[in-house]
Amino acid sequence: KKKGNSYDDVAIRSLTSAVVSSVTQKRAIRTKGGGKGSSYGSFVLWGTKAGSSEAVLSTKRLKVKKTGSKESPTLVVVYPAQVIDSSGRPKLIPRVLSQHHCNPPPNSESMAAWLNALRKRHAKQYATMQHELQELQYFQERKEGYKESIVGDTNREKREKQEEMERLAKEKAEKERIEMLQKRRKTLRENLPEEPSAGDTSNVMTIALRFADGRTGKRRFNAE
Repeated sequence: KKKGNSYDDVAIRSLTSAVVSSVTQKRAIRTKGGGKGSSYGSFVLWGTKAGSSEAVLSTKRLKVKKTGSKESPTLVVVYPAQVIDSSGRPKLIPRVLSQHHCNPPPNSESMAAWLNALRKRHAKQYATMQHELQELQYFQERKEGYKESIVGDTNREKREKQEEMERLAKEKAEKERIEMLQKRRKTLRENLPEEPSAGDTSNVMTIALRFADGRTGKRRFNAE
């Protein structure tokens, strides 16, 4: 075909046209009460060069088969389907909703009409997808909340363990201090000379002490 009129060129012009852009940006669904519904558009456009690693991986993952002639591009509409994995957690996987024969590729008006028909025909699917996305978001929020709770519990347990260790260390230090004082007092008492008798007044002196807590004490010693 002439330059600029190949099937790929026709498909690119259609996808990038204003009329197709208008369809893709339409809100997916409206609420029953006539509200605006989702703030997202109906479609997200993505493309890649035929034969590229991205194209091969995409067609293989989506299990898309080539339609039309050898020159025809591949045009599919994919939606995120929610499934439950082996661990029981929800996840999203891409699935094909519809595939255009592209023989020849649709012009901008036909492309817009095709996408708009899909949008209306699968309104319930849009509602299901939005519900699943919301549920997945709730699941992720609960998961993150659970992780934060686990981290909080772990940090709290570490803090409590550290505080308990510090408390035990203080108690041990206080116990050792008291034992040292008692041992010192015992040693001092054992080394004190015998107190003179009450009737002995010659060469005797009395020492009186007042302690910080208000107690007083006195003892008689030989003056030598």
